[in-house]
Amino acid sequence: MPRLTIPTYLSRHYQLKQLWTYDQRRFANLSYKDQIALHTYYLPSLEKTKTELLAHHRNVQIADSSLPQRAGRAYARLVRGDVWTESARRTTAGRHISVRAIARPEPDLKMLSKAVWQIAFREAAEKPDSGHYFG
Repeated sequence: MPRLTIPTYLSRHYQLKQLWTYDQRRFANLSYKDQIALHTYYLPSLEKTKTELLAHHRNVQIADSSLPQRAGRAYARLVRGDVWTESARRTTAGRHISVRAIARPEPDLKMLSKAVWQIAFREAAEKPDSGHYFG
C-alpha cells in the first residue's frame, strides 16, 4: 500500500481543519475510534505550522505505525459520507433511536465549567439552609 505523501497529508490536515472549524457535526457520523484516529494523526483542531505538522507526521508514524492507515480509512469514510450505525437502538416501543457524539481531543473547558456551575446551583437549590447562595 502506498505511503501518504507529505503534500497529501498537509492537504488533508487543512481540509479537516476547515471541516472541524465550520461543520463539526460531520465528525459525528464516524465512530469514536475513527474520530480519535483523525485527531491524533491529522490534528485538525490544533493550530500548527507546516514545520510542526511535518515533524508530527514523521514522529507519529514511529510511535504508532498503524495510525496512518487507520486515519486514512477514517478519512475515506468521512469523505464518502459513511454513517456509523453501531449506536442505533430499538426502543421498547419499536422505534429506532440513534445517538452520535463528537469526540473532542481536548476538554471543552467552557462546557465543563457550565456543567459544574449547573450542578452546584442545583445542589444549592436542593439544600437551601446550606449557606450557599447562587443567583
